[in-house]
Amino acid sequence: MKNLFLALCLISAMSTINGQVHDELQNNNWYIESVLLNGENYPSPLVNIVGVVDPNIEFEETIAFAVIDPESDSFFSDVVYDPTDMAFVFTNPAITLPGCQQYCDFAQKYFEFLFGDGEDVPFTYEILITDVGALFLIISDEFGNQAYYQDTPILGVQDQALSAIKLFPNPATDLLYFADNSQEIKHIAIYSVSGTRVTETSELTNGIDVSMLIAGLYFIEITTEFGSTTQKFLKN
Repeated sequence: MKNLFLALCLISAMSTINGQVHDELQNNNWYIESVLLNGENYPSPLVNIVGVVDPNIEFEETIAFAVIDPESDSFFSDVVYDPTDMAFVFTNPAITLPGCQQYCDFAQKYFEFLFGDGEDVPFTYEILITDVGALFLIISDEFGNQAYYQDTPILGVQDQALSAIKLFPNPATDLLYFADNSQEIKHIAIYSVSGTRVTETSELTNGIDVSMLIAGLYFIEITTEFGSTTQKFLKN
């Protein structure tokens, strides 16, 4: 994977005429990366898996639906988009119950996030874009729970090697470590959600000091001999 993040920026809302503010949400494929539910992070088991269900959630003009695998449950709902804001409401949400066979634990958490209390479920969202055009979607409910997506699945041997790099602890307070010691990390850059590069270094071993960062969500670009990967972490 080539350098993924040299900069991040929020896609500003486009023209609101005829609902065009939601074009980016509706016209892209979204692949689930992880779900943050009640303070716990649940990574998707579908990373680096091809041919399960592509994509994992779709937004159309009046409906939305999500599925993990043909042998897991699926979610569908009517959707009402805010005419001026990056927000929407799931109305009449429902979950099919065929009897889950695959990825059931993650599907349960994922659909719990989407279904909410089963009434009208409001969400806000933001879309991040990299300098090479890759998109990331963050959907948030009113309780601070979030689902994270990207617009392409992670494929290829190099990408699989890069995906082996895990961050811990996450959330982090002082030091952020990298779990995979089989790769030489050559460079680290950390970005805020607004796209500002807040720190970078090429002098590190298996971790980086993040104590100077204010609390919030960040993206970290990790460059190794296999290329670059970008992951997110929370700073306490």
